[in-house]
Parts: sequence; structure tokens; C-alpha cells
Amino acid sequence: MSLRKDPTSQPRTERRLVSSRSVANLGKQNSKGSIPSIPSSSKVTSRVDASPASSTITGGSSVARAPLRKIKKFSSVSNLDQARLASESQLPAPSLEPLAPPAFSNPQYGELKVATGAKSLHQRTKSTSSGLSPKARKVERDNIEALLKRPPQASLSSSLQELRYLVLTEGIKMDKDGNSPIRAYVWSIFLQVPPMRTNEYLTLVRRGASPAYAKIRNDTFRTLATDLLFRRNVSEASLIRLLNAHAWTLRDEGNDALYVQGMNVISAPFLYASRSEVEAFTMFSTFVRRECPGYVRPTLDGVHKGLKLVDQVLETADPELYEHLKSKYLSAELYAFPSVLTLSACTPPLNEVLPLWDFLLAYGAHMNILCVVAQLLLMRDKLLEAQSPMKLLRQFPALRSKEIISVAVSLVKRIPSTLYEKVVTHAQ
Repeated sequence: MSLRKDPTSQPRTERRLVSSRSVANLGKQNSKGSIPSIPSSSKVTSRVDASPASSTITGGSSVARAPLRKIKKFSSVSNLDQARLASESQLPAPSLEPLAPPAFSNPQYGELKVATGAKSLHQRTKSTSSGLSPKARKVERDNIEALLKRPPQASLSSSLQELRYLVLTEGIKMDKDGNSPIRAYVWSIFLQVPPMRTNEYLTLVRRGASPAYAKIRNDTFRTLATDLLFRRNVSEASLIRLLNAHAWTLRDEGNDALYVQGMNVISAPFLYASRSEVEAFTMFSTFVRRECPGYVRPTLDGVHKGLKLVDQVLETADPELYEHLKSKYLSAELYAFPSVLTLSACTPPLNEVLPLWDFLLAYGAHMNILCVVAQLLLMRDKLLEAQSPMKLLRQFPALRSKEIISVAVSLVKRIPSTLYEKVVTHAQ
């Protein structure tokens, strides 16, 4: 059996963890009446040699990529998996040491992150590039790929700030479908996800249907159902496995709420951007726990706080538009619930959602509140002219990520610091 050294040359669908027969078995009971698991014949095999018709789960490395340090080979990993680990990575691991998890509950964390980017737009270039020759300034302005490959020039903190700045000003290069070989890599650096062995994920999957399985199945088939790009590249089976595995993780920790509305859509960008389900699962699980735990509680209290903040930010930024919507008895609870709940992932197209999420992962998921208001401001003239604005707000216009991000960053300076602090902490 040969291992191809360039797995990214295969079609996206072959690089996913797809096992339709195994997932179908999750919904059935075995002859003893117990909750079934994936058949024992399932193995982690080379994504090249796995037959499309087999029931094996393929495509995951034995360790989810550790973004801030080089991957180490575990002694328990087979020789085959070690060989795949050596050939699978297309980018060398950056020489960055692991960073202690940030204090996500601290309002200053989010404010510092946003202030870094906003300040960079106006002051950073002037302060760091003055006195340098054009050639020196060109060398100084590394692109994201170069930054990931070289060791930190000063400190890890400054390198992370530089990475955020580049995401904000240059963006992650991608093709017309939103594919980028480094996007998941950059996301996992921002999330600081710990390494995870594929076997750990497989153990969760093989436990079979979780108590939340029925709820999950009620939502997965309609996840981004109108987005052909997503449906073509991510199977419903992947969504089911990821969400079911996350439910088991929460159950093991003693949580009662294993699945809530919106989790399916939040997981979608991670599955699309990642090279494997293991990588997507690790990032998704970390993201909902750290960035927006209030969005995945049974009461959705973080979402409802966010909707109130949409009204407050809009009232501050554009009193005329706010009063117009209010005169029509339109509050954010009526028109912005999907956008807040899913961090704008519900609004097509997907290739605009992904760069918007680059920004949210760099500067904090709370910035989505400002992004929702930014979308309203971009619709301002049409909303003011409309006798029935709700017709326009039932489904937001197609995302224009660059314009939305630009307006959202400008809003940071236009709202009071006390209001901004509420935005930062509302999802916790």
C-alpha cells in the first residue's frame, strides 16, 4: 500500500471523514437492543488507499494539528500513522511556543484585541515604518504565510498581534470557493486548540447515538441547505458525527444541555475549512466553550443579550435608522436572531462567511454584534425608504465581508466604552 505525499491534491470530498454506512448505523439498534457504535471493522487508514465504498473513516491524522508547536509522534501511534503524519502537513509548524489560554471572561481581553487591530489601521504603519526605505518596508510587511513559517521576531504576543493585523488588512488568500490551505491552521492558532488524537475522536463516535441524537438529526439535513458549495463539500454524515461526539463530551462533563439550536450552523464553517473532522471537532468544541458559551446554553441567554445589544449599538451609531425601525415595531429580536445565533454563518455566500469568520476568530466572536449592525448600516437607505422594512430584513442581503468588517471596526470608536464592554462579555 502506497502513501501519496500530497493529500491536498485529491478532491475535497475524499479529504473529509465520510462514512455513510457507519453513520447510518448510529440510528439503529443492534440485535441486543443497546445503542450501536461504529462497526469494529472501522479503522483509521490512509485517505489514499481507502475505498470510497468502504465503511472506514479516513482522512484524519492521528493527532489534530498542534498549531503553536511541532507535532510530536506518540509512541502508541502505528508506523503507518507516523508515516502519514510526516507526509500530511503541507506547512511547517511555526516556531511558536504554546500560549496560556487567555482570560475570555475578562472584558479587557476582547477590548485589547480589537484596539490592537483598530489602532494598527491608523497608527501602526506610521510608528513602525517611518524612517525605513521602501525596500525595508516591503520586507517588514510579511504576508501571513511568511509569518507562519518564521520564528517570532520579538515575542509570541507581538507575533499574534501581527497575525491579527495581517488578517484584518490583507485577509487570508483563498480561491473562488473560499478554500485556503492555511485557514484552518490560522484559526487553530487563534483558538490555541490542544492536540487531539484521532483515536479519541473515534472513541466518541463509536459510542453511538447520544441522548441528543434525535435533535441533531432534526437539524443537520437543513444546515446551509441552500448553499450548494457547502452541500457539495461537506456531508450530513460529518455534521452528525461531529455534533454527536460533542454531545458525548458534554455528557461526560455532567452538562444537561448537549445540543441547542444553532450548533449545526456554527459547526459548518469549521467542517468546510478543516482538512479533517478531527481538526474541525477540536476547533468547534473549543470555540463554543471559550468564545460563546452563552450561545449554547438551553436558555440561549447570550443570544438574547446580543440582540438587545444590537438595538443599543444601532441607537448609538444611527439614531435615525433606529427610530425608523422602532416606529415599525421592529427590534433585533424579530429580524437579527439568526444572524446573532449563528455568528452570521446563516447568511450566504459561504465564501464571504469564511473571511468574516477570519476576522471574528482573530478579534473575538463578540465582534459579530458590530458586524450585524454594520449590515444594517449598509442597508440604511433602503430601510429608510421602505414602508415595510421587515420585507428586507427577513433575509439579510448577501454578505460583503470586507465592507462589513470595515464598518464594524469603525463602530468600536463610535460607541461608549461601557457599551463596548457589554458587547465583549455578553456571550460568556
